[in-house]
Amino acid sequence: MIYQQLEQIKLSDLQALVTEQIPEGKMIEYKEALYLLSHNDRKVKDKQHKEMLKDISAFANTGGGDLIIGIEENGARPVSVRGFAVKDREVDQLKRRIHDVVKVGVDPRIDIDIHAVKLATDTYVFVIRVHKGDLPPHRVVYQNEQGQFWKRTSSGCVPMDATQVRLASVQITGHEEKMAEYRASRIQAIKAGQTPLSLKGTPKLVCHMIADN
Repeated sequence: MIYQQLEQIKLSDLQALVTEQIPEGKMIEYKEALYLLSHNDRKVKDKQHKEMLKDISAFANTGGGDLIIGIEENGARPVSVRGFAVKDREVDQLKRRIHDVVKVGVDPRIDIDIHAVKLATDTYVFVIRVHKGDLPPHRVVYQNEQGQFWKRTSSGCVPMDATQVRLASVQITGHEEKMAEYRASRIQAIKAGQTPLSLKGTPKLVCHMIADN
């Protein structure tokens, strides 16, 4: 993962990945070519959609990370920043296309952001930043077909087994229960007047904020 705000990533940051030979791992993956989301062959197009959803959902099921499209790699290490061809006027349209595919193709839904780094006229690198999923595990769903659960390891994407899926579900259930218990205890304390500062008058507005680490 590039430890920098997404919109501030520049060509020099991508070139630094090559210079420093930052390998693929749990939080970063390189793709030389864009997924063939509009291929004329239906089988090829379906396979490419599923491949992109696999790569993105695996990040969400692990810890989040950056999927960088337009960097040539060899043996999981970046070789050169090549970019891929997309007309300048169609960049935003392509971003929306990827967002739309992910929105309906991963369940539960996940959040991604896409930053386009321009190399030359009609040539770009896309950095797709995948956020860690709030409700794991997330599975690939393509054309209403329930697919696989994926996760990332240091060597790439691997399918999650039944135990890993179950553990991920139990963990999120445990978090939800803890949050519910905490809210209930704090509301009861407020009603009983057991607060660090005296809260006078009614009604009272209580906000429960959760920090995303």
